[in-house]
Parts: sequence; structure tokens; C-alpha cells
Amino acid sequence: MSENSRFSFPRVGHKTESQPAEVTLLLELSKVAVMVVDARRFTILQANQPASDLTGYEVEELEQRNLSDLFEDWNDQLLPVSMGATNKPRPVSFESKFKIKRKDGARLSVIIKYWSPSADKKTYYLVLEAGGKVLPAALNNYARQQEVAVNTLFNSLITELIEALYDGDLEAAFPPILTLAKTLTDAQILAIYTTDPNMLQLSCAAHLGNADWLPGRLPAQELVQLKSGHVWLPGRKVTSVLHQAAQSGKQSYITSFRIGLPLSTSGLLVLSGQNLPELDRILEPGQAIVTLINQILQIIAQMSNQAETRTQLYNVINLEKVLQDHIIEGALVLSPDLVILEINHAASEILGYNPEQVRGQPLERVLIGADTLHTTIGKMQSQQGNLDSIDVRLYRRSGEAFLAQFRSYPILIDGKLDKILILLQDLTEQEVIREQTRQLEQRAILGEVTAVFAHEVRNPINNISTGLELIGLSLPPEDPNHSTVIRLMQDCDRLAELMKSVLVFSRPAEYTMSQVQLEPFLQNLFERIRPRMERVKVNGVLQIEPGCPPILGSPRALEQVFTNLINNAIQAMSETGGQLMLRAQRAREMDLPKVWDHNPSSNQTTFVEISVIDDGPGIPAEVQERIFQPFYTTNSSGTGLGLAICKRIITAHRGSIKLTSVPGGTVFQVFLPPG
Repeated sequence: MSENSRFSFPRVGHKTESQPAEVTLLLELSKVAVMVVDARRFTILQANQPASDLTGYEVEELEQRNLSDLFEDWNDQLLPVSMGATNKPRPVSFESKFKIKRKDGARLSVIIKYWSPSADKKTYYLVLEAGGKVLPAALNNYARQQEVAVNTLFNSLITELIEALYDGDLEAAFPPILTLAKTLTDAQILAIYTTDPNMLQLSCAAHLGNADWLPGRLPAQELVQLKSGHVWLPGRKVTSVLHQAAQSGKQSYITSFRIGLPLSTSGLLVLSGQNLPELDRILEPGQAIVTLINQILQIIAQMSNQAETRTQLYNVINLEKVLQDHIIEGALVLSPDLVILEINHAASEILGYNPEQVRGQPLERVLIGADTLHTTIGKMQSQQGNLDSIDVRLYRRSGEAFLAQFRSYPILIDGKLDKILILLQDLTEQEVIREQTRQLEQRAILGEVTAVFAHEVRNPINNISTGLELIGLSLPPEDPNHSTVIRLMQDCDRLAELMKSVLVFSRPAEYTMSQVQLEPFLQNLFERIRPRMERVKVNGVLQIEPGCPPILGSPRALEQVFTNLINNAIQAMSETGGQLMLRAQRAREMDLPKVWDHNPSSNQTTFVEISVIDDGPGIPAEVQERIFQPFYTTNSSGTGLGLAICKRIITAHRGSIKLTSVPGGTVFQVFLPPG
């Protein structure tokens, strides 16, 4: 069948706790006594009114009742757990006689038939027959009048109809409907035409009998030209394509009935034959069959609407879940009396509570903050509109205080407050960034002041140093003030060197970059420092990885960096001696600093790592935290600017420096991009 056919309907998934829509169709349509049974516990999940009439119990009394309480000699093994290896279960041929223990104490013989269309094979449908005719009302009255035995046919119809609904194809139910119509009407040729919206035609969906003369398609005008229940006989005026076809097929009569929902004609039921019965044997049962089809279509339309509504509801639920799981803001949903109904993952992380711990709790027990928060909550309860953003100080479950942005929105239904939505944003990170920005601004201002100060102080220091030098030259060697003058000149030299370092640190550096071949660069540097290492019994080792790529940088600035790092390592081992290694190699990704702000799209494995490694006493943890800060030093004769300047130079080269130190060794790793 075409997806656009009016008779197609969406497949409804099976549910154990909430019975699927096809069960509703079966129970509403069928006048046969039907029970839906849980095969695991053999309890009745659902029953219809005919089952209630048969057993004497109300429908509510039948539900959850065990089959052994209702049937004498019941054996649970009669319902097999496995229906075979097929993935698509089919009705199983099963029939057995039992006696029902009615509520009034009477015993009634019944025949039980069952099938299991559920995919998990855990739900069975039982059909109970106690004799007599069990048909829908429209057919039951006529069958009783005509004494037509159609119970077997109708049971087959119900069975195949459930199959069709399970497969999502109603056309599979058309053949048994036509078989039932043939029995009731004695028609020899029967057909059902359905509308084809794409082609504005009627297509033959099913037929019974030798219908070669019937057209496969009919124009849509047939729905207007043919009156429902009109019988055409030979010799009468031919007014439609069907009449022409019946005439050419030498039929004794042809009649058609419109089928479909009240507001939209959907197709035709066609009956014909070469032997003309009494018209009552055609029209009355034909109309009854149409009533049956229309009832089915109406239920299917309801099921389709319910399926669409369920789909929309599932989409809304899924969207809500995605929003709850992935929205970066904390969200709390409150009842009008400020009880927490829902809390998302972000809010749980911010406040430190599990969702199960806060659902059903008053807001004031979870959202703890300043007194201004109580005023804000009062405004929410009084429905005074949205509460735009305010910053409040809140407390986590651990007792830690944090700054949060607080917003609330009332959710109104029919003008009344139904729920309240609260959005929270943790401002801790923003607060840290603001503080860091403020410090950077202060440092920038301090740097400018320091640069001006250092520049202005250098001239007086030079003048003082020159004056002291003249005084020293005028004093005889045996003068006791000679040593004092020398000491003052040394202090002036130290001040001048300090001012020079301050100027270097405070002024933005601009370097002329060029390609630096590491092997000759590091060898020359190492050879110049080697005599100093030998004086303090430090064994120097230079190790350069074969094929190590060159770097892009300023040779003079980089020489200042590595000279400073090597001198610091030598000084750390000056008393005990030791081993110092200068190593250059391709950087491994695992060694790169996690906080290094580099281009993620770049190939990290091509960065070059130049390490200065010593086996000295190591650097204490408290010193490591501040070692790159300006003017911080543990050396009484140092300025505290050496490592700070090194870091600035490396940053200007788009690189990074990393310190690792433990008792017994220190490693400074410098990462630089290749040239």
C-alpha cells in the first residue's frame, strides 16, 4: 500500500504496562469475549465487556485476576513461553475447552482460542466462545435474522485484523472482510477501492472472485456519480465506469457503497454477480459491512492521532532532557509554593547536591544566600513578572561561598502561576578572570612607572659612581676610607645592573627572528660555560636528538634564557657538585603544558623541547609557585628578575616554559616552535 493511502496508519509499539492501540481496537470492535493475559504471571491485564458478561465479573474485577481462579483445571503450560524463532509472531492455532467458574457460582463451558502478537512473546490474547453468534451489532442483527452461521468467519476476521494492525497494513484485513461480505450477500464478485491522493484516482486494493472485467483504477468522479447502495441492472442507463465494466462483464447487477470517515469519502465497496438475489440480501448486509469498515477506520484515525501526539510528546521530552543535560546554566523548576520539582545537571554541579536529594525540598533549604535573596523569592511568589539578572552570594553544600547570577521566570497557564523557572550561573570563573585582569592592569601601570623610575635613577647612580671613583683615586692606599669608597662603588654597580634588568623587564621586547640551528648554537653556549662548571665539579652533558629541527628565534635573547637557566643549575650544585644535562629533542604531546595556549590545529609533535636538567637539591614547592614572579628570589645577591625575564622572552617567541622539581633534581623544559 502507498504511504499516502488513507488506509495506512503508523505502527504502534508494543507496551506491556500500557496496552498498545491495537488492543483497544480489538476490545472496542469485537463483541467476542476477549482477555489480555500476562504470560509470565498468568494474570488478566485487560478485558472487554463481553468477557465481563460471560464470567459475571465486572471488568475491574477481572483485571489482575489469575487464570486459575477463573477456569477449572487450568494448566499454565497450555500457554507456551516461546512462540518459535520467527522475529514476527503470528497467531497460533490453539483451541481448548474449559469451564468458567462464574461469579454467581455457575459453571459455563467455553472454548478458548489464543494468539500472541507481542514481540517479547509475554502477552497473550484469549478469545472465549460460549456458543451463539458473536458479531458486531450491525452484523449480529442481520445474521440472526437470516440465520447465517458466520462466527468462524468473523473470528478469522479479528485474527487477521490484529495481524494487519501489528504489521501496520490495514489492507491485509480487506480479504477477510470481503469473505464475510460474500457469505452475507451471496455476491460473487467483490472489491474494495481506495483513494490515491497523488493521482486523484481510486485504486483496487482487494478483490474476491473472477474480477478480470473490473478496472484496476477508477476516476475520482465515481465517488460523486455513484450513490451509495444504488443497484445497476442490465437495461438501465449506464452512468459510470463501473456500470460500463459490469455491462461488458455480463453481470446481472452491480452495486457500490461509499466507505470512509464522515468528513472525507475514502473509497468504495463494490458487490456484483451473475445471479441476482433479493435486493435486501444485498443492500442491508452491504451497509452493515460498510459500517464495520467505517468503525475500523474511525478507530485507526484515533490511533493515528494518538500516535502523532505521543511522537510530539516524546520529542518534547527528549528536547527537555537534552536541555537539562547540556545547558551550561543551572536550572531549577519550582512549584508555586517554592518546592523544587526538577533540577538539571548543571545546577547539581553548582550547588553540590544530587537531584534525588533536592526534589521535593523547599527552595530555602537548598538555595542559601544573603537576605536579599529572600526578598527576591518573595517577588517570585507574588507573580510580579520576570526577575532579570541579579548577582547574589550563595553557598554550596560544602559551605563554600560563591558569586552567582540569579534569574527567575514565572510559567503561567491560563493566567495563573503554574511553575517558576530559576536560572543560575556560577560567576566564580568570571570573578577570577576579573581579578586577574585587574592585577594585569595594575602590573601594566606599575611597569610603566618602574620603567620611568629606572630611567631616572640610572643617571644619579652613574654620577655617584663617577664621584666615588674620583675620591678613591685621590685617597692614598693606606687611607682607612679607601675600603669604604670601594664598597660604595660596588653598591652603585649593583644598583646600575638592577636598573638595567628593570628596564629590560618593563619594556616590551621586539626581537629579530631568524632560523637557529640548535646543534652549533647549544655547543657554543655549552663550551663557554664549561670552565665555570669544572670549577664547582659539575659534569656537563650535551644531548641533541638526531634530526632535531631548527627553531625560529633571536639567538641573543635565547642565549640569555639558557645562560640564566644553566647558571641557576650550577649555583644549586656549587657546594656538592653533580651532573647537568642540556638536552634538545622533538617535544612529546604528553610533555606539553596543559595550560599552554597554542593553536590546536597545529602539529604538536613538531615543537622542540630544550631542557636543563640537574641533580641538585631541588626547589621547594612553595618556591616553585612564585619562581617566575618578578623580584622574587631566594638568593641574597640576586635581583629576582632572571627567570621572570626568561619567561617573557620565551613567551615572545610563542613558546612556553615548564618547571618540574623534586628533592634530588630539577628540570626546566622550554618548548619552542620550529623554524
